[in-house]
Amino acid sequence: MEEKRSVLIVESNIELLRRITRGFDEAGYLVLKAVTGKGGRTILRKAQPDLIIVSCTLPDESCLKICQEIRESPNFASARILISVADESLLSMFSDSDLSMFDGMFNLKNTHWLDLVFSGSNP
Repeated sequence: MEEKRSVLIVESNIELLRRITRGFDEAGYLVLKAVTGKGGRTILRKAQPDLIIVSCTLPDESCLKICQEIRESPNFASARILISVADESLLSMFSDSDLSMFDGMFNLKNTHWLDLVFSGSNP
């Protein structure tokens, strides 16, 4: 039996978390979920997901800090990371030096920005 691919979704917006979860569930992924950076770290101590999605608007800490810690761990050196941005205007919360640090830190290898656009209706 083939092992299920897994995804960790770290998203504080419950509606977005529900919608993203549904899509990965339907695609056959094992979905791990957290609503804070701390919760995401707890899961990462126990699991090694194939894909990690981190919201840029977590209540407890910066997504860049979380991604940096993930990348510094030998267990996740090649993990694929998506940083979710539900609204392009949220990118303005990062300074140019933050974004430069992000580019240098990851060399953009296996780390990408995901612009999530959802209408008010359920898909």
